[in-house]
Order: sequence, then C-alpha cells, then structure tokens
Amino acid sequence: MLVPNPRSSYQILEAWDSARERKCSSAEKARTRNRFVDILPNDNTRVILHGTNDYINASLIDGYRNAGQFIATQGPIGPEETGDGRKESTVDDFWRMIWEKNVQCVLMLTDCVENMRQRCTKYWPPLGEAQQFGEVEVDLISESEDPICLHREFDVKRNGEQRQVSQYHFLNWRDAKGPESTTHLLDFIERVWHKQYRKPIVVHCR
Repeated sequence: MLVPNPRSSYQILEAWDSARERKCSSAEKARTRNRFVDILPNDNTRVILHGTNDYINASLIDGYRNAGQFIATQGPIGPEETGDGRKESTVDDFWRMIWEKNVQCVLMLTDCVENMRQRCTKYWPPLGEAQQFGEVEVDLISESEDPICLHREFDVKRNGEQRQVSQYHFLNWRDAKGPESTTHLLDFIERVWHKQYRKPIVVHCR
C-alpha cells in the first residue's frame, strides 16, 4: 500500500486553501482584529456577527457527523496588546460571538503567558467577580484543576437573560509544539465529548 507523502499532501492542501477568498478578513477595517496577518478566515466559512460591525477572526468547521460543529478562532486580543495602534481589542467581540451563537463550551489550547511572552489575553474575570464585555456580563462562578486541564464555569448575561458557559483549558500544549502527552489529549477530548454540549463548540489557541 502506498503511503501518502506528507509534503505533497501539505502542498495540495496549501494550494487548495490559497484559492479561497479572504476579502472580508483582509479588508482594511478587519486587519487590526487579526492577531496574525497570515491566519485568516475564508469568506464562505467565517463567523458573521450581528450588526454592521460583523467581523471576527473565526471560522465555522464541520465535525465528523454535524455541519458547523466547531468554531475555530484566535485567542482574543486584549487592551494591553493595542498600545502601538496596530491591533484593537477583540474581547467584547469574542463574548458577543459566544452569546449570538449560543455557545455552551469553549476549549482553550494555549496559556495566556508562555516563556515570558503573552500568547492570549485573559478574557475572563477573577473567580467570584463579574465583568462587563460590551453588552455581555461574564461572572466566573467556579474553577477547578487536574493534571489535564483547568475547568471554569461562567454565568453569562445579556439583556436580562442568563446562560452558563463551560471552559476547558488544556494545560499540556506548548506554543509551536505538539501536546506533551497524547493520552492527556485523548482524555481531554473524551471529557468534553462526554458532556454532549450543544454545537457549536468554540476552539481557540493563541
């Protein structure tokens, strides 16, 4: 049996991906909301927020059985990253997306700080406190840790309506490297799958 050459497979995928249009994500008004200039959502799969200010760097991704089962997005850009004017904070947009898409579960695959460098802003309040992000109020009501992940539960409110959102923060995936343990990664996936959260599930790295 012939084994596909990884380099050839990557080149085929890269050529296919290059043919996709990214007019919205590369537009002038969207550039300051992209953490990286070369990681952009395609026009036909990007998440569209309500209203005229509809851009967020996020893509709908089909699962094994269900269309639109996941939203892949960048880690929110925080106010502390906007000092030079080249970036603008996207934390409010992130929580707006969580609310508008009725998300129940967020998977975080990065640390906020790694090797003394910020990778992702801390987009949630301290335990027991509430914080306003645009029109969405977020309250961290519980936090627990085990060798695989940190598990946080949030009460999320908007216009008098309240929902609960779970966040699973995977602890063993360093930037530019694979997970330290495939066993931990599989346990992490199984833990989330067991909960049977309503789609879409939001997944983000840095």
